[in-house]
Amino acid sequence: MRPFEFTLILLNLLSLALSFRKQPRKLWLLLAALNGAALALHSVFEGFRYQMLFSYISVLVFAIYAFLKTRPGIFETRAPRWVRIAAVCMTLAFLLLTSALAYALPVFSLPVPSGMKAVTTWSLPISACSLAASGCAVKSHPGQDGPGALPGNYQCGDTGIY
Repeated sequence: MRPFEFTLILLNLLSLALSFRKQPRKLWLLLAALNGAALALHSVFEGFRYQMLFSYISVLVFAIYAFLKTRPGIFETRAPRWVRIAAVCMTLAFLLLTSALAYALPVFSLPVPSGMKAVTTWSLPISACSLAASGCAVKSHPGQDGPGALPGNYQCGDTGIY
């Protein structure tokens, strides 16, 4: 697991842990900003990975939750206990899955080829003339002019390249 991935998951867990108690509004916004900054640093320096999808979703959901939590009058009543427990359990399971995927499927870099020969630099130019010369035929339609048009009527079937 890379450093910014680890930091992002730790901030997700910290945000989840602090959501159990009543916190000042400035702390909610600070945590949302820290999560967003960690996500931005992770995307710039390490790049996004599909293994971290649940952590990215967690940052987005927490930012929305923190924004709504700082608005007066939106969360006047508390959610039922079973809803809060289910949300926390699902978030923990998703962050655990994210951590396991990031650990199990690491990012690696291949060594630079050190030989004298070029590696994987094979290219094949294809044109109508090279296809006709190799035994394939191109049907030339009347009035077809331009690059790749062959004189005459080369064909080995009804239409197209075979």
